[in-house]
Amino acid sequence: LVTNGAMKGGGSYYMISRTLGPEFGGSIGMLFYAAYCVGVAFYASGFAEEVVRTWFINDMAHASFYWLTLAFSSAILLLCLVVALIGAECFTRINVILFGFQFMAIFIGLLACFFRGEHELQGQESPCVSDGVDYEFVKYEWTWTRFTEAWQFPHCPSCLTFSATFAVLFPAATGIMEGANLSGDLKNPSYSIPVGTLAAVATSIVFYVLLIISFAGSFNLCTLRQDTTIMQEAAWGQFGTYLVIAGIIISASSSALGSLFGGSRVLQAIARDKLFPYTSWFAYGSEHGDEPRVAVLVTWAIAQALVFVGSLNAIAEISTAFFCLSYATVNFSCFLLAVSGTPNFRPTFKYFSWHTCLFGTISNF
Repeated sequence: LVTNGAMKGGGSYYMISRTLGPEFGGSIGMLFYAAYCVGVAFYASGFAEEVVRTWFINDMAHASFYWLTLAFSSAILLLCLVVALIGAECFTRINVILFGFQFMAIFIGLLACFFRGEHELQGQESPCVSDGVDYEFVKYEWTWTRFTEAWQFPHCPSCLTFSATFAVLFPAATGIMEGANLSGDLKNPSYSIPVGTLAAVATSIVFYVLLIISFAGSFNLCTLRQDTTIMQEAAWGQFGTYLVIAGIIISASSSALGSLFGGSRVLQAIARDKLFPYTSWFAYGSEHGDEPRVAVLVTWAIAQALVFVGSLNAIAEISTAFFCLSYATVNFSCFLLAVSGTPNFRPTFKYFSWHTCLFGTISNF
C-alpha cells in the first residue's frame, strides 16, 4: 500500500481511501481510530502498573491498587497530551533518545538472564504457589535443560486460556502501522515507511525470541506466571534494575504517545474528507506542521475515559479485538485491489502477493 503512490497524512486510511474509495476507507479508518484510542489507554495502563508494582505493591489493598493505577495512567496521559499538542517534531526529536534507553534496558536484561548466576528475586513473598505446589522466586543460571523443561506444558488448571493469553500479548506487535500514521510528517514516506517498518518488525522479532529463550532457561514456570517484574529483578545491581525499569516506563509512555499521534492524524484525515456529519472541526491543523490539535484533545479524552476500566488485561482484550479487525480489513483491501486488477494500484514492493493478503485476512479473523 505504502509504495503504491504519493503519501499524505492519515496513514492507512489515506492509502485505502485513495485506492478503494473514501467510503470503504472511512469504515477502515474508524476501526483504526478506535484501535488507537484503546491503544493509548492500554499503554498508559501498562506504564501505571509498572510504577505501582515496582514502588507501591507491598501490603496494598485491591482498591488502592486500582486508584493508584488510575492516577498514574492519568498522569502519563496528561504528559502525552502536552507533547502531542506541541507537535510531532518534538516527538521525533526525543524518540531517538528514548529508543536508546529502551535498547539498553533490553540488552542489560538479556545479559543478566543469560549470564548472571542463581539468586533469589527481591520484593517477592516466598514461596510461589501454583496449583497447590510451592516453588521459590529464584533466578537460576541459564541452562539448556531448564529451557527444554519449560516447553513440556505441564497440566495447569490456574493458567489462562490461549485466547486470553494472546489478547494480552498481541498489543506488543501493534506498532507496525506507526510509521504509516505519521506519513504526512516524512520527507519520503513511500521509501521510509516500508524500509523502517520491515526493519522494526525484524528487530522486534529477534528481541522477542531472545527474551523467550532467556526467560525459559532462567526461571521456573510458577515465577513466570506470577512475577510480572522478573526482568528488572534479574538485572545486575541497582543500576541495572533501575535501567530496566526506566526502559519499561519509557517504552510504555512512548508507545502511548505514538498511538495518540497516529490516532489523531487518522481522525483529522477522515474529517477532511467530510465522510461523516458534524466532524468538520476535527479537520483543524495548526499553521506550523498542520498539527491536529483538536483531534489530539478528542483522542486523549477517549483514552482517559477508557483507563477507568482499570484492568490492563481487560483493556488488552479490547485493543486486540480492534487491531485484529483493522489488520484484517487492510489485508482484505489489498487482496481486493490485487485480484480486481485495479489500474491505480501498482505497489513497487517486489514481494507483494495476493496470497499473503488472503493469509493475513484469514489469520486476523
